[in-house]
Amino acid sequence: MTPALARQIAQAEGALRSTIADLSLELLTGGDNVRALIQQARGLADELTETVFQLDDEEQRPVLRHAVSLAAALASLERDAVDTSTH
Repeated sequence: MTPALARQIAQAEGALRSTIADLSLELLTGGDNVRALIQQARGLADELTETVFQLDDEEQRPVLRHAVSLAAALASLERDAVDTSTH
């Protein structure tokens, strides 16, 4: 993995983690930015996925696990947002 690609992955992961944390807080407090944060997180998740797939198969495995974990957290928060908006 090149240093530039490693930096790009770290930045995408960090931005996605931060957005997921903001989304979680927004859901807990009943904030108005839930939809915007979901869209932002989806975009960041797509960016991370595209970057991960630039890696060789051996390099992908550990990074892909992190990406899948973040995607699962986002999906869970999206479900929570839908549940909250329908009640």
